[in-house]
Amino acid sequence: MDGQNNKRCSKCKEHFVYKPEETKWIEYGTYSSKIVSCPFCGCVNIIKNIESKGLYVNNDERYY
Repeated sequence: MDGQNNKRCSKCKEHFVYKPEETKWIEYGTYSSKIVSCPFCGCVNIIKNIESKGLYVNNDERYY
């Protein structure tokens, strides 16, 4: 495989292989998304979402 990953497009349902250098990180403030574009239809597919650690302050026992 040598650093390549498989993904199925959420729009056209085609399977494609992408390399790590073809991905991008998009920062939204409270979370980040790792995305890659489908080579067949151009649809942006989310590979990974990471939420901020301080996002759920109200569920933390230290504040009660």
